[in-house]
Amino acid sequence: MKKIRCVLASRRYSQHTNPILKRPCINEVLASIDIVAHGQFGNWCIQHICEHGSPADRSHAIDHVLRYSTEYSMDQFASKVVEKCLKIGGPEFLERYLERVCEGRLDRPRIPLIDSMSTSSASL
Repeated sequence: MKKIRCVLASRRYSQHTNPILKRPCINEVLASIDIVAHGQFGNWCIQHICEHGSPADRSHAIDHVLRYSTEYSMDQFASKVVEKCLKIGGPEFLERYLERVCEGRLDRPRIPLIDSMSTSSASL
């Protein structure tokens, strides 16, 4: 029930609030995107920005999700943000996402995709 209230409150706020009053809130969310995305209810805010935000806000949020896609894909709540971006991002997001999770690094024994697949929260 709390999730539904949070989502409804967030939608009402974004739909019925003056854009000038809304901007400081959006800026605060974008400045703390990593903390918010890992939250049980905060991930819904990031999903909403990725899908319905202004082009600049969407770009900022999606670029952040891609930058941390390996970690987000293995987190219980942040993985939901990755799933949303995979649904709405089209082939461009998918290509950038796969490049990120399939890149090899010297400090890792295997590519992040394999690690993601071994978690119960995997977004793949």
